[in-house]
Amino acid sequence: IVLGINFTTRFVLAVILAIMPFYADIVLQITEEQLSTLLGLLLTASGLSLVVWQAIIKRWGTRRSMIVSMAISAVCATPLLFAKSVIAVGAALGLLGIAIGGTVLGPDLLFAEVVDDDYVRTGLRREGMYRGILGFIFRFPPAVAGLILGEGLALAGYDSDLAAGTQPEAVAGVIRAFSTILPTIAIAVGIALLVAYPLYGERLDAIQRRAMVMRRQATSRANRPAPAAGTSESVPSD
Repeated sequence: IVLGINFTTRFVLAVILAIMPFYADIVLQITEEQLSTLLGLLLTASGLSLVVWQAIIKRWGTRRSMIVSMAISAVCATPLLFAKSVIAVGAALGLLGIAIGGTVLGPDLLFAEVVDDDYVRTGLRREGMYRGILGFIFRFPPAVAGLILGEGLALAGYDSDLAAGTQPEAVAGVIRAFSTILPTIAIAVGIALLVAYPLYGERLDAIQRRAMVMRRQATSRANRPAPAAGTSESVPSD
């Protein structure tokens, strides 16, 4: 479940970053400097919102906060389907950046929760294994987003040799759909996985308390001085 959630969150970000150059060039027909401003607005809003989302996650928990973040993100991405001005797109991206902060922050916290659960069940700390699996999964979202975008533009008749204003009308439609509908589908899948995610509430609290106790016990054993060489524990005689 957590791997799927991580894939969907990375996929949403990959889609937005992949489509914006085409959106700027063909739909808005703006300069690269204006595109940089739009992307900067998105990333800045997302970065600043992390402070707010940290407080929300602390109060509501990771699962619930991510569901809210993803749902709001889907709503904020909707204007990209019909926006016609740079100001409208900038406003949408700014709101999207604020909303998506919880989606960006949440997966690492889910990872920590899963590691704690695994530790309680097995007695082993296997962060490295989980981190390696996540690293492998993270390679796929940009590739999948690029593949879908490339196929969609090809079907719409996109020609890189043509100027932005002379592209077939279907190309702009595909770009708008890609910027809104595809992320919304990914978000819906992510929310469904989060609903099925079992580590939350009292169960998660109990796991985290138990993991803390186990870590303290392991640290205590590791810091216990070893017996001196050549000595042995005395055994009382009858």
